[in-house]
Amino acid sequence: MDTGQWIWNIITYIGTFILLYANVFLIYSMLKYRKEIEIKYLDTKWRPLISIIIPTYNEPVKNLENTLKYIINNNYPKEKLEIIIVDDGSKNNSCEIVYKKYKKYNIKLYKKPNGGPASAKNYGIKKAKGELIGTIDSDTFMSPDTIKNMVNIFYSDEKIGAVASSVKIFNPKKWIERFQHFEYEVILYVRRIFMKYESIYVTPGGFSLYRKEVLDQIKGFDTNSLTEDIEIALRIQSLNYKIRCALDAYVYTVPPQDIFSLIKQRVRWIRGGIRDRIKNRHLFSLKYGDFLYLGMCFDFIILIPICIGIIAPFVMTLLNAPWLSQMGLVSLTYLSSTHITGIGLIITVLTVTWTLFVIEYMEKNSEKGTKMGWDPIGILIFIFAYGYIMVFSWLVAFYKEITFSKKSWETRESIVR
Repeated sequence: MDTGQWIWNIITYIGTFILLYANVFLIYSMLKYRKEIEIKYLDTKWRPLISIIIPTYNEPVKNLENTLKYIINNNYPKEKLEIIIVDDGSKNNSCEIVYKKYKKYNIKLYKKPNGGPASAKNYGIKKAKGELIGTIDSDTFMSPDTIKNMVNIFYSDEKIGAVASSVKIFNPKKWIERFQHFEYEVILYVRRIFMKYESIYVTPGGFSLYRKEVLDQIKGFDTNSLTEDIEIALRIQSLNYKIRCALDAYVYTVPPQDIFSLIKQRVRWIRGGIRDRIKNRHLFSLKYGDFLYLGMCFDFIILIPICIGIIAPFVMTLLNAPWLSQMGLVSLTYLSSTHITGIGLIITVLTVTWTLFVIEYMEKNSEKGTKMGWDPIGILIFIFAYGYIMVFSWLVAFYKEITFSKKSWETRESIVR
């Protein structure tokens, strides 16, 4: 065996071990902590004043109006809801149109020069009077019991600083929408596993609730972050507040409609995640326990075997290995004619098993009338094609970081639900 082949085998073994360990860890956690992961909190009579901030920039009237209507019609006392629309320098008049139509409710409209989502949220926080403050995207809408179910979680523990909703894809029909539907279901369940280890590292912009005192303590969102929903969660964790994810607080969002928009979104998430972790690098410490490994490192560790699986065919070709024996699922599952074939098969089985388990459970616990049924082809695409999209997104993200590409709102103006 030549030196190049020997080095590549070592890299492959490392990637195989990481992927095997990750699969075993997820399945172990799912089995051991199932009751905690699947918990739904009891209803309480506690109904604090809640301020919900809608930061918006050039959002179509129909999207903004739908978001507002679902908040107003929520099963939460209207006198306990304060709705704040922050127009972040929009070039259209959507906010004025919607405000005039619904101003009889406790709705306030503020305009400010364009500064980005975090800036708009911070502006709303300064105007808010609620004990709890929520932020919701202007292309998102919620189910009737979402607010109430999230409030119940805050009531259970005073150390809970934030509660994330269960963000789902709205009415997935096209293959790329269904692909993202599976992805979001897996993300939700993994987030609840991380909740058991106090390692949630994102409070989704789709809709999240925060204690006002916590937001004041950390001085709001970081206006320089590409992913302010990750950055603020890291700072909340650094102050030893707890973050929870509500299984029955359904929120629906309109996903990217094509592969290019999807990659663009993922690139922003990746760039923001890297920057936010660098900014909060003090969290890379053993004193933060499980959060060090799960909240700060898990995403990046998992990327290692995925990258190896993607580039394996090209590397092996350079090493004069037979092309056909190293491509396709052979590469993705670390299968070859060597003694790691069995491990590759185990990894594949485990990956498929826990993914199917998660999707089945989340489908079973979806809101009534929103179940979409099984789609084996879509599931297989998710399991085996997601790595390719992620690796390509990482390459684009690195390029944008090197070239100092400017951030933006990434508004999907053409999508109207």
